[in-house]
Amino acid sequence: MIDSVQIPADMVVNAIVVAMVAHANRPFDDAIYQVGSSVRNPVRYTNLQDFGFDYFSKKPWIGKDGKPVKVGRVKVLSSMANFHGYMAIRYLLLLKVCSRSQNHSHEIGLAYGLI
Repeated sequence: MIDSVQIPADMVVNAIVVAMVAHANRPFDDAIYQVGSSVRNPVRYTNLQDFGFDYFSKKPWIGKDGKPVKVGRVKVLSSMANFHGYMAIRYLLLLKVCSRSQNHSHEIGLAYGLI
């Protein structure tokens, strides 16, 4: 008995539409497109992290100064709650501290007639 192969139609249709748009108003060339999906061996976010890090480590961007831009691993968080917590600790807390110190400096400047 032959197993039937199920192809997710939405992925195929989306790939066809993208290929049509990419080649609109161009003469035919020998482009080949491949679309795949797998339940047995899916690509995980950690794989994407590794792929991106490996690629840009081997083929770095060159900065304005002519030197390679050093890349780090991308931080992938497992939930929106973790994302919000990370953003609060990493950025929001610092912004609040800076905002308060700027307001305080402004008040001191006004009090002493410096502003």
